[in-house]
Amino acid sequence: MNNIKQTIAIAATILGIMTVQCQALTIWHVTDIHVMAPEVCKNRGKAWEKYNIQLPQLDFESPVLLQAIIDSALIYKPDIVIISGDLTKSGERPSHELVAKMLKPLMESNDIKTYVIPGNHDLYNPTAYIFDGDEVKRDPGITEDEFRQLYYHFDEADAVRYDKTTLSYIAYPNDELALLCMDSNDWSTVIWNGTETPDTIDNVSCPGKYSEATLQWMESEAKAAIESGRRVFVVQHQTLFEHFDNESALLSSNLINPKDSIITRDVIIQRMADAGIEVVFSGHRHFTDINYMITETGQKVWEVNTGSASHIRPQYRVCSLDDNKLNVSTVVMRNVDLDGKGTPTDEYASKMLYDTRKEFCRSICFTIWPSVQKVFTEFTAVPFQLNLPSTFDQFRDMIERHFADDITKMYLDFAIGNEHLNDYTEFIDKVQDDIDAAILEICYDNEDLKSAMMALLPLLLDGLDIATIAKDYLASPFGNYLSANGGEIIDDQNCIIPLAAPHGIEDGIVEHKSQNGKIGGAITGDTAIYDLSGRKINAQSLPHGIYIVAGRKIIK
Repeated sequence: MNNIKQTIAIAATILGIMTVQCQALTIWHVTDIHVMAPEVCKNRGKAWEKYNIQLPQLDFESPVLLQAIIDSALIYKPDIVIISGDLTKSGERPSHELVAKMLKPLMESNDIKTYVIPGNHDLYNPTAYIFDGDEVKRDPGITEDEFRQLYYHFDEADAVRYDKTTLSYIAYPNDELALLCMDSNDWSTVIWNGTETPDTIDNVSCPGKYSEATLQWMESEAKAAIESGRRVFVVQHQTLFEHFDNESALLSSNLINPKDSIITRDVIIQRMADAGIEVVFSGHRHFTDINYMITETGQKVWEVNTGSASHIRPQYRVCSLDDNKLNVSTVVMRNVDLDGKGTPTDEYASKMLYDTRKEFCRSICFTIWPSVQKVFTEFTAVPFQLNLPSTFDQFRDMIERHFADDITKMYLDFAIGNEHLNDYTEFIDKVQDDIDAAILEICYDNEDLKSAMMALLPLLLDGLDIATIAKDYLASPFGNYLSANGGEIIDDQNCIIPLAAPHGIEDGIVEHKSQNGKIGGAITGDTAIYDLSGRKINAQSLPHGIYIVAGRKIIK
């Protein structure tokens, strides 16, 4: 029976992607699979509940979800599969070993090119634990060299070249396309020596950041790829730019190179555009969104940000590259049997999220608590006593009491994108009521005290109008707009991205068809044969393809 259900699930997935699969180059984008091997949680108990600090996802079900994607890929055979990081729950060695084993059929397929990069969860993660009932112990994870050994299995034809300082690389899957697979993680900021215990961990963050050396490598490789007649797409983990106004303030950890970096996001976007890069595939946010930015020089850079494949709404992208456009479609995995009872995936995941609202609030509060503490210090100047939470647990309990239901609903609405299609006005009013109730609690349920505190807030916070800011911050994500693109609203799930015509071979190189299927003959000068990346090729048993001889483009 389970085999029948699995077959039906695969068939449903394939039917969902038939609309974009054709003779064009097909690309599947999968991200944030967060696979947790069974050995990571041998016995779910107090240790798991206490130390599993992260946003809700289908941890125990993650191997089943990944296998469903792999099964579909092996049946339908996209040309390219890209997996843009966060392969594991928290970088545990057993999880990495399981993912590598599961991906092996894709890696060894003659029909599918598979490219993998790391995410911030995958290396040097201070929350990599093994859970066993009430006991928890550190897992050593894997090194960067071990990551290469597990995942970087490329054919010589891919013409892969590596950045010397990161896990970034460029691959040439065919004559049309080059993929800059970028390691956008700043591992140097992670304080980790393998001896920490859960009680000493207070920071899970590994920010996204590009160094000047890596940017220069990216620009050089993009130029070479474009000169070879290919277009260039970037694959990275962290998000390149905001997908709604105020995102950098609300969720700064989503984004690469924060504004206080020497090399800002705007600079990176401009340099990508100048290098001829039009599209970036990313993950990390666990939400689905497509947007673009226009640089100061008028160039447009698109970002296809894909939701997590192990999230509350597990999904991936199916794209086709054809006739100077990238067709992007979204497959939401609604028919994977996660409980052995045939429960629809949406229903199963929604119930899990509502059942774990306390843990959900805890994960959110864990992220924002340091900032909240700083704000609370400003309130020491008020001439009356307030009922401010003094500990993390008190703050979490207050957030759970007032916001848990609405935050959970918001999370579900955001998961699959196009949140602007929902009427969010009532929701914003409800959240503002939640805020008022929380402030009243801080004021010991005294309305007069609350009025006095609200009157003092602008003085404490440099004149900021908190009510207006709160409304703007809530409205912009639900409005799904971004001022940087003129406020255009993009369909997050199904979108056609227009692309410039690919650059041809350098000026002065002409096309010439070889006679009798042989290179040479009428061609004079340098008789060495090169592929389009400039690599010298052995003339013996030369396969059909496009080559350069004596400065000319030769088609065999």
